[in-house]
Amino acid sequence: MRVALFGGSFNPPHNGHIEIIRKLAAMEEFNEVWILPAAHHPFGKELAPFEKRIEMLERSLKEIKKAHISSIEKSLKSPNKTIDTIRALKLKFPTYQFSFIIGSDILEEIRSWKDYQKVEQEVEIIVVTRKGFMSDTCPYRILAFDLPEISSSTIREALKKNHDTKDIPASIKDLAVTLYR
Repeated sequence: MRVALFGGSFNPPHNGHIEIIRKLAAMEEFNEVWILPAAHHPFGKELAPFEKRIEMLERSLKEIKKAHISSIEKSLKSPNKTIDTIRALKLKFPTYQFSFIIGSDILEEIRSWKDYQKVEQEVEIIVVTRKGFMSDTCPYRILAFDLPEISSSTIREALKKNHDTKDIPASIKDLAVTLYR
């Protein structure tokens, strides 16, 4: 079984996230795409409740058959780091091959991750390009998806100011308005 792992805070999940998941699911090399919402933000930023972010993902992804939401990060000891999640998954699914999907916007951060060299040894790292964020010397496989420029923080700000946004799936708009206003 070959699985693409796509982690993030998904605070809230937006159309850019959904499009990445849709494109990964369409790739024949992956049997499944596992979405790994963070239980806690790695830099201590406030997040909507974990269960509400899971609910938004469930509503957003029900049409993508190869997409599965994992709550594994909620069960791991805090503070949980990427290497901890990968090791827990490999322990639970020892015969699976995992690829870890990151956005090019965090490419420069990867060297600051706990045991990043071990992450590189444990999984294939694949970088999905985001406009304005790309290194000329990327050591990883690159997927150049054509994606909308969307930011969860911009969406939260718009909702806080009672502005409408078309950047989140219609299926979660009511919940997102409740959470972020």
